[in-house]
Amino acid sequence: MVYTINYEDKNGRQWCLFDIQVWVDHKYNIWQVGEGWRTECGCVCFGQCIAQYIYDGNIKDDETLKDFQKDVSDIVEIRGFLFEQHRNNWYSGGSIVNGDKIGEQEAYDRMHNEFIPDIEKKLVDFANKWNFEIRK
Repeated sequence: MVYTINYEDKNGRQWCLFDIQVWVDHKYNIWQVGEGWRTECGCVCFGQCIAQYIYDGNIKDDETLKDFQKDVSDIVEIRGFLFEQHRNNWYSGGSIVNGDKIGEQEAYDRMHNEFIPDIEKKLVDFANKWNFEIRK
């Protein structure tokens, strides 16, 4: 799943502030698990676009700037949110049922049913607060 958080300036130009990707990662030789799957998350923050948002006068005072900086840091650290707020453990691929590796299916189910809704809520709250648009 790929999300972008965008800002439209006064001239109608689109600026992409963040590119957030969420996927199920697969690795071999994991300590005590062997082969396994878990959700991963990455975030790219585009500083030029953040600067444009501020330059356009959307931040009026130091207190608002501090609040914005904290919120931006929370989005940049979205991977930490995934690992700190959730037990994002590896699912082992040791068992096969109907041709599917159980660990892989558990990882996908958890990503879609638990992690994606929480990540989306965090992104929507941020976008609503600062008047950004989210695309997925």
